Amino acid sequence: MPCCPKCSHSWGARKNGHAVAHPGAEASIEAIYAYYKATAPVEDVRFFASQVGGAYGERASMLLDVVLTLPRAEVYRRLTVIQDDWRQRDIMPADETAFWAYHSSKA
Repeated sequence: MPCCPKCSHSWGARKNGHAVAHPGAEASIEAIYAYYKATAPVEDVRFFASQVGGAYGERASMLLDVVLTLPRAEVYRRLTVIQDDWRQRDIMPADETAFWAYHSSKA
């Protein structure tokens, strides 16, 4: 089974451990859609982990370690939490004084 050269995670594995083979160019639209639906959570988490650094990248990497054992909805719920935290770090000033100064200026 092919794997990522950076992190050695296998590509296209399902929760039950069976590989999801790429359908190929001659496959039907339904087969191609099923393949991308099956591999989308893994690829979405892998992309986010590769684009961010620090604690957020580490949290996404930890999610990547368990992504094959979780239901699709739970993967996206956890990924959304990490992404929301990552977005908030740019909005929230580091100290409380700056926080209240920022929010009082928006009122």
